Parts: sequence; C-alpha cells; structure tokens
Amino acid sequence: MRKLITFIFILAAAAMAFSACMSKEAAELKKEYPQYFDVDASNGLDIVVWQMGKNSYDFGLLPHSEKERDWLDEDLKNLKPVSAEQMRIILSTYKIDKSEMNIVIWRNPISSYIPEDLIGHGGDGPFLAMEYKNKIRRMLLI
Repeated sequence: MRKLITFIFILAAAAMAFSACMSKEAAELKKEYPQYFDVDASNGLDIVVWQMGKNSYDFGLLPHSEKERDWLDEDLKNLKPVSAEQMRIILSTYKIDKSEMNIVIWRNPISSYIPEDLIGHGGDGPFLAMEYKNKIRRMLLI
C-alpha cells in the first residue's frame, strides 16, 4: 500500500511539473502567435495544414467554418506558420473535444509542392485526403 501511495504521489508531482512546463511554453507561444489563442471555438476549430516541401509541415488555426474556404482566402493567406509541436501546445489550451478539431488541408499558393500522400490514381482522392488528415491527427496527438 505504501508503494502505491508513493507511486501516486510521484505521478501527481510529475503531472504538475509537466503542466507547469506546458503553461510556460504556451505563454511564450502566446507572445509570438497571439492570433492562435482565444480563437472562438464555440463551433470547433479548423487546424490548417500545408506543406512547403517533403516532411515540412506548417500549421495555422482558425475558427471552424462550415463552408469551404477558397484557397486564396485572406484568412488562409494571413496564417503565420507554426510547427506540429507548437500547434500541439496551442491546442492544449483549448478545452474542446478532439472531434471538434477539424483538419483543413490547404495548398499554399506560394508553394508548388503537392504532398505525395495526396497524389492518387483512379479516383481515390477522398480516401487519400482522409488518410492524410488521420496522419496529421496522429502528428498533433488529436
């Protein structure tokens, strides 16, 4: 019993230390990327992903929109890129269900790169997009 209590105490201390670390990182990110904090998440969030090259993933965050955004939409063009690790920290500040975090694939107009994961043959585009979104969810731990 004593070992169990000690284990629980150590686990709780580690969780508090991790939480404090995450809060510090989130505070630092909020200074650099204030537009990604306090986004209206009442209808969910759109996590925008784009690639400028192979294994180069950039992310942005917008309030969820039911209508599809045009690839030249000003909201998209104004996104300031953050890494997957930074986006994980930003998303941790939102208290919404992961099912309300939508992945939006964007082909940045200043990039000629098309993700290999999205190049399909024989009309399997929707399946490839779904698989790509699942890959991004795993990357962001959502």
